[in-house]
Amino acid sequence: MRRSGSKTETEQPSTSSSRRNVRPTVRRPHFEFSSSLPRFYYKKSPVLTNIFNTFHALATPIEGFFIRDGQRIARSGKVTNPVLSEELEAFIKQEASHSAEHNRANRWLEEQGYPVKWAHARAQLALEQMRPKADDMLLNGMIAAGEHLLSEFGELFLSNSELANGLHPEMRALFLWHAYEEIEHKAVSMDLYYELFGNNLYSYAARLRGLWMIARAIVPVSLEIVQAFWKVDDVRLTLGNAREVLDYLFVSPAFASRIIRNFLPFLMPNFHPWNVHESAEHLERYRGLAVKDEWVAQN
Repeated sequence: MRRSGSKTETEQPSTSSSRRNVRPTVRRPHFEFSSSLPRFYYKKSPVLTNIFNTFHALATPIEGFFIRDGQRIARSGKVTNPVLSEELEAFIKQEASHSAEHNRANRWLEEQGYPVKWAHARAQLALEQMRPKADDMLLNGMIAAGEHLLSEFGELFLSNSELANGLHPEMRALFLWHAYEEIEHKAVSMDLYYELFGNNLYSYAARLRGLWMIARAIVPVSLEIVQAFWKVDDVRLTLGNAREVLDYLFVSPAFASRIIRNFLPFLMPNFHPWNVHESAEHLERYRGLAVKDEWVAQN
């Protein structure tokens, strides 16, 4: 069974998103970071701020990896559903915008003395080392796994006021926008996966292996980067700092435990992102808060 909503004799082409009136929209918000932005912009904490800094540093290489795979699929001509093809094009452009806006933050981080270029190179190397080991199905499985993880970040960020409100307003605006668009295009990679490879035992096994491969690439390098950033701020992993991290990840706002819980459905054979969160109303509720009409790209 194909999950993207391919055309039948009696139906017009559609996708899981279009049937919910959700359309990935390309926006170019152009965030700026002023001299009033404090170095430790999340709850004045150098420990936790550098977790967000690691997200900034990882955004460019990860989004670039996703963009290159999306472009490869688009060039292949294998996507026969025109609605899905349009969503793929919007997905690629949204990811390019995410990379560009996080790079604005990365330039600010470089001014603060963080080794951002090293972090970019380290993450890109880790990801590209996976590419020769993966065929098209595995690459798509990696993207589907990564996109589900990012969409769960988006769901948590929009729904958890404690997480968002802890950020300085300038950084909060960037993360709200990124979270919103991750939810907006959350089904594209999974619809593509089912469209191209079907939903069978072999594609299921490849999807799980893709999850393992992207986790093996990203988790160790994330730990390397956050430790390097902590070192810049002379943050040592004392008992108090360790407790602060563990509380953040597993108690309040329980960032890690909530994402892990909602990521588990990816392990199921019939997984689809819309079955984890029915997010259409969520998007409508946060439209004015997270995105603005004037940001919509005109071309």
